[in-house]
Amino acid sequence: MIRRLVAPVVCALLLAGCGTGQSTPGERPTSSAEKPTPEQPALDVSDMENLHEMWWTWVARAPKERNPATDTTGKLCANDQPVGVWFVAPSYGLPVTRHCSMPADVPLAGPAVNLLSGVPGDCKRFMAGAKAAVTLDGDAVPSKAVDDEYVTFSALAGNAYTGETGVYTIHGCRLWFSVPGLEPGEHTLTIQGSSEDVAGNVTYELTVTAARSR
Repeated sequence: MIRRLVAPVVCALLLAGCGTGQSTPGERPTSSAEKPTPEQPALDVSDMENLHEMWWTWVARAPKERNPATDTTGKLCANDQPVGVWFVAPSYGLPVTRHCSMPADVPLAGPAVNLLSGVPGDCKRFMAGAKAAVTLDGDAVPSKAVDDEYVTFSALAGNAYTGETGVYTIHGCRLWFSVPGLEPGEHTLTIQGSSEDVAGNVTYELTVTAARSR
């Protein structure tokens, strides 16, 4: 079992009540955190609970060697991106620059720093020291703090966070941000986040391409 998950750290600690992929007693029933179908329009980036569950599914369904949160070059940026939003991931440790191509007019969203834990009080301590600095093309992007809420996500075997296939419901907290869809061209997104012993610094060099005409 895994006790604590801090994105983007590849953890080997234990998360209480999650080894079987089932909800622990007293928690709300698990819910689906699957990707939307291609017919759905752009997602509502203000619905942070839904997006955070989708984000954790995005990283927890990737095998360790294809984890977008440990990508050091940007080659994994586009892997398994859902329809209607483009997820980005923080980094851990040394600064990382990711070079990515993405479509225009799709909102970006992701955490500057976040935590999942089954230990009471972890989120309170984590968020007390959480800090974020996000910029897009040099302009500050605000982050919103979410202190503690249930997060449900699905995982596949071999992923870097749970290691096992299952649906997990656990307490989560984060500093989360989103930006509207970008115009075609070159853009730079920087994400710095920290709390306790976690610190990340990632730069996304984005090449935004116009949608193909039909």
